[in-house]
Amino acid sequence: MSPFSKLINIASIQLLQKNLNGNAYIADELEARLLEHLPQSGVSTKRLDMLRDCSAEALVSETLPYQDAVFDCVIAHFTLLWQEDIATFFKEVRRILMPNGVFLFSTLSIKSAHEMERLGDLLLQASFHQLVIDRESLQLQYDNDSQLFADLASSSLNDQLVQVVAEPSGQITATLEVIYGYALGKVISSAFSGKIEIPVEHITLRKS
Repeated sequence: MSPFSKLINIASIQLLQKNLNGNAYIADELEARLLEHLPQSGVSTKRLDMLRDCSAEALVSETLPYQDAVFDCVIAHFTLLWQEDIATFFKEVRRILMPNGVFLFSTLSIKSAHEMERLGDLLLQASFHQLVIDRESLQLQYDNDSQLFADLASSSLNDQLVQVVAEPSGQITATLEVIYGYALGKVISSAFSGKIEIPVEHITLRKS
């Protein structure tokens, strides 16, 4: 990442962080859906919500400012909007995650071939286990384009990631392709049979 690109990215992240609890409706909607993937049975006593807890400078750096194995849950919302080298980022998350920890991330799809497969491969290379990666097409309705573009700006999005269609009625539809990722730090295995066991709450329907 060039110094100029890094400055632009930091400014974009800072804008998103500033509006995450207020005017960034799109970002807030996607964050709520991401958190639906968080297992309700587990209790996260040391959770890192990266957009809320990290500085913009830390998010674009190659090394996260934390010691090894300190978090039992890491949430990385809008991951690819801040991290160009996603392979290095996944390895850093795995480093700071406890062995039995949970990692969740979301990103917007650029509709490239084998996109989800590539993310899955990179997570496996970073030593994550029991991956769940899913894609969702999300449509949001707006009454006017000024409201939509204000939301896009607050959410640090551009028209390359969002498809906008104006209906004859005057209603505007914004469509986003969202990828959600979920992975564990270690395989959950049975002490009796030695087989891999996946808890019911970890199983979700795959959308076509």
